[in-house]
Amino acid sequence: MIFHEPGSPPLIPINRSDVLDMDNRSNTVSHRLRTNVRFARGESGTLSSTQMPHLETPHPDQFPELALEYFDKLQPACPKPLKTGWKERLFPTHRRAIQEANQQRHTVYLRELLNWRHEKDAHERKENLRAIAYLRAQQGVVPAMEQVLKDRLTEIICPSATSASFEISSDGNCLVLDVVLARLEAYVQNHSRCSQPVEERSSNDCSKHMLGQYDASIHSIAVRLIGEAFASAPSIETVVVSGLVYTENQFPGREAKRYLFSVRVNRCEWRRVDFANLDAAVPVHLLAEFNLRRDYTEEGNLKSIVPWPIDFAAALS
Repeated sequence: MIFHEPGSPPLIPINRSDVLDMDNRSNTVSHRLRTNVRFARGESGTLSSTQMPHLETPHPDQFPELALEYFDKLQPACPKPLKTGWKERLFPTHRRAIQEANQQRHTVYLRELLNWRHEKDAHERKENLRAIAYLRAQQGVVPAMEQVLKDRLTEIICPSATSASFEISSDGNCLVLDVVLARLEAYVQNHSRCSQPVEERSSNDCSKHMLGQYDASIHSIAVRLIGEAFASAPSIETVVVSGLVYTENQFPGREAKRYLFSVRVNRCEWRRVDFANLDAAVPVHLLAEFNLRRDYTEEGNLKSIVPWPIDFAAALS
């Protein structure tokens, strides 16, 4: 089955073996590899859906729509032949030079046209595979659900997070996701603007303000990731999202992981969230309603914690 929007050129059919491979991969691979995703980059600003991604969290039963990416590279134009003048008509050497130039330009054009057609065909095949993936994902095929979730995560813009990695259990029931967060120092440096002019706030007040904003932002991205996971993977019943930062290690050139929070959510519990009123939700408090591992210092900084286990059997128990 090939999908394309009305009025758009039909996509090129793909090999049935590609579709069968997507269906069978989850059954033939006993240990699944993690899918890595980098978030989109955006400009910092007010606390909008960019800085507070949870505001666009989808309902768990709202499967994402496929947005086809059109091939927008222009087809090479056929060059107009160089015209001959009186010199070319009188002197054979001039005439041959014009003919050779026209032949060379036409050869270059044919080469560029062939490359353009190859790129266009490859792009349309890729879009066909994405369309098939979206169909298979709704049927619970694990590689297809991974593709859909990857598509969704690459569109997220969040200044407090840089990337994520996830894996889905082979039975398609559980998803474990790690999100790499910006360190507090880096976040404060890049988003050090207070809502009031600096001279009207003490440095301590501004520091507390930024700490609270950072805390809200990293919990906001966690809410969004949980929502995208449930929406993109209909067969998933349990999602585990853990937020981590990389800190300097005692060994030069190496960094150590430090987990700041880890939350385990069941689909039935997640459905109870009021998705129509997310602007009134407080992500820090919202995640506390689920199985959340998180701890604070007296100053309000997040302590290191042990995340929920990656072992799928343990995560589902």
